[in-house]
Amino acid sequence: MNKKVLIAISGGVDSSLAAHCLLKNGYDVIGLFMQFFSFGQRRDLEKAAAVAARLKIPLSALDLRDDFQDQVIKYSNREYAFGRTPNPCIVCNQKVKFKHLLKKAEELSADYISTGHYARVEYDADKKGFFLKQGVDNSKDQSYMLSGLNRQWLSRIIFPLGGYTKNKVKALAKKLNLEGCNSPESQDICFSDRGKDLCPGPIIDKQNNILGSHNGISHFTIGQRKGLGIAGREPLYVTRIDGKRNAVLVGNRKEIEQDELSAGGLNWLTPERPCFPFRAQVKIRYRHPKSWATVFRLAKDRVNVKFDLAQSAVTPGQTAVFYDQEIVLAGAWIE
Repeated sequence: MNKKVLIAISGGVDSSLAAHCLLKNGYDVIGLFMQFFSFGQRRDLEKAAAVAARLKIPLSALDLRDDFQDQVIKYSNREYAFGRTPNPCIVCNQKVKFKHLLKKAEELSADYISTGHYARVEYDADKKGFFLKQGVDNSKDQSYMLSGLNRQWLSRIIFPLGGYTKNKVKALAKKLNLEGCNSPESQDICFSDRGKDLCPGPIIDKQNNILGSHNGISHFTIGQRKGLGIAGREPLYVTRIDGKRNAVLVGNRKEIEQDELSAGGLNWLTPERPCFPFRAQVKIRYRHPKSWATVFRLAKDRVNVKFDLAQSAVTPGQTAVFYDQEIVLAGAWIE
């Protein structure tokens, strides 16, 4: 019998082609549409159903709006209120999307789960374990967003697009006439209304001079320059967000550079852990390039990271992800 795979299908190009790849590789494929929020998803469900019909696979829908609200939206609002910049995609993957995919897979007796993420899971026979690796397309690699996954889940996950570039995926989807091949990217759509309940407050410099006002601290992040609505003798950047005072602090570029950080909630993704201190390449944001650093242990799940070169806009609430070349070693929350 063919191995059975449950794949999350959104109706977009990535999940559509991922499902096609699974079929081509001989898997018995079942589609699952996951509803996370109320607006705009009827059309997405229609597109997902069209994809499933074209590929001749069954599709069911799962209403996750309540769990998404509790685990992701409330978390994001709390982070904004405390002056941190949340990373909702990592939390969603960790606490909602993959958790429910695995639960549904158990119900359907599926061997594996799958998504359209640009990443790879590979088994190393010598080390006798599964590893999460970057996708081959550096511009679309999503391994950073998957750094919160439970290491035990990796043996059950297939990422069919990890070896493809985005351009190749689009070309193949167009050739196969799959629904969604011309759809726009949907990243962050579920957070377009962020900060609607937050209040205006001051924009101040390090001397506590009021330079202007903001319409909610959730609209700002460390290192931000545009959209401040203030002018100075030199370019000004957001250096800190003070949740207690509901204030945005600004300063010059040098003030947003630092050569170390602390992070907690360390989540290991490899079968074996390196001995502290260890060298790694570290990403401090999804779009931030990896930078060499030495990682020191502070406590059981806390680390101190000392960079070889100062980094710009280290942001509390974001995730530091540690790499050994293509392999994701671990992720931790920047404090």
